Amino acid sequence: MLIDALNKINMAFNQRIKAKRSYEVEDELAFIQDFPEPKDDIERAYFQYKCSCFLYEQKIILFFKNIVSLAGILYYMLVKCRKRPAEGCAHRYVFVFNGDDLDVVPDKYRDQLMKVNIAFYLYLNKDDKKFIRKIWKRYPFSFFFLFKCIVKLATYRAAIEMYHPQTILCSCENSYTSSILTMYCEKMGMEHINLMHGVVPISVSLAFHRFHVSSVWTAGVIETHKILRSGSERYEIEIPKCMRYDVKHDMEQMGRYTYYMQDTSEEILSGLVNVYREMQKRGISLILRPHPVFTNMDDVKRYLPEAEIEDTESVSIQDSINRAECIIARFSTVLWQAQIMKKRTMIDDISIPEMYEKLKKRRIFMWDEGAEKMSMFLQSHVK
Repeated sequence: MLIDALNKINMAFNQRIKAKRSYEVEDELAFIQDFPEPKDDIERAYFQYKCSCFLYEQKIILFFKNIVSLAGILYYMLVKCRKRPAEGCAHRYVFVFNGDDLDVVPDKYRDQLMKVNIAFYLYLNKDDKKFIRKIWKRYPFSFFFLFKCIVKLATYRAAIEMYHPQTILCSCENSYTSSILTMYCEKMGMEHINLMHGVVPISVSLAFHRFHVSSVWTAGVIETHKILRSGSERYEIEIPKCMRYDVKHDMEQMGRYTYYMQDTSEEILSGLVNVYREMQKRGISLILRPHPVFTNMDDVKRYLPEAEIEDTESVSIQDSINRAECIIARFSTVLWQAQIMKKRTMIDDISIPEMYEKLKKRRIFMWDEGAEKMSMFLQSHVK
């Protein structure tokens, strides 16, 4: 599918560019503050688009994505989105989310819930196309911006035609389509609610999003949203099922120190080797749990061939936390999940010390006040 191919190209470009270009949080916040107050949701969405693309991406890459997107616009508007979907059973809530885990949905939204993937079915009626032409007229040469708006709007229209929801749920505060989709839901007489699904740092790509309701896990996220000039009208603090695991006391597994990995660049893996060796000198063998998406296991085995790797397919994240005496990570929602379960947690602040300081500035650790710092642990456990 064209949208999948374009997303992969976009992710590949962004990863390469961000590896070369690095801005401090102060630079990103200054970039955000340079924008005037958006006059409407279309302009708010375009501001978020500029925050997502213009700071990090090179002009030649934006030009390439625009050319590809123009073809996509013509194909989707003229061919792909013409067939009206068959009407299905009505559901009060539709959750537009590319993923299988519904545990991010708070309990109160679970009744009469239908989950659909982005671009699961695409349809645009005459009023939708008129709305899209209005956006196109405002930003006639921003084809990549417009193309993603078309795909999301066509997804929402298909969901409305099939399931007649009162509320559309999503998890896309990092998508510059958020404000336009909220505006669209208002036109349809529906509510648009965003569900938090992971760590929310101060990041330029999250600036200017807007929803009728933002469901977050902690009050600190509300402050982060305000710093990022969010236009959300109302906030609800809800801890979803994915963060509320049952505590199981497994005495046979006491003594396990489990390190939760994320991405695996050479710098990160070199730092992890240092952490592993320092803990080993103190009689502690770390068990490594890879991230299901971002961890390259071939690289991990090359740097630490002797390390015990936890099998993510046979050991759930809940069981992993329960089995561990101490949960360790550079940053991760796992740290907060473990704290909710009243488990011992430790932040790795030594593998890449300068990264830890940068993450602090981005408010990554707003809920980790109860966590130990690895630097303090190593100092107090002299080898």
